[in-house]
Amino acid sequence: MAAKNIRGKRPSASREPQQVFANIKSTGRLVAGFGSLLLMTVAIGGRSMPPGGASESLASVVRQKGHVAEDERIEKQIFEARMHV
Repeated sequence: MAAKNIRGKRPSASREPQQVFANIKSTGRLVAGFGSLLLMTVAIGGRSMPPGGASESLASVVRQKGHVAEDERIEKQIFEARMHV
């Protein structure tokens, strides 16, 4: 004779997702949903971090801004030189 659970039904080997969440209250479902969303957000954020960390990426941004400023100065000098010709 097969074992029966509390409700007198035989436990199924593979449950459908609807059956798994059917016994959980709505608060539990919301907590599980937000928890999984938070976990995915943290995983994606951690994956997108550079290997050197935030300090290295900040230094890279500062270097790039310095290059942009230098490029703008050069463009201005070229424009002024063209105006004098």
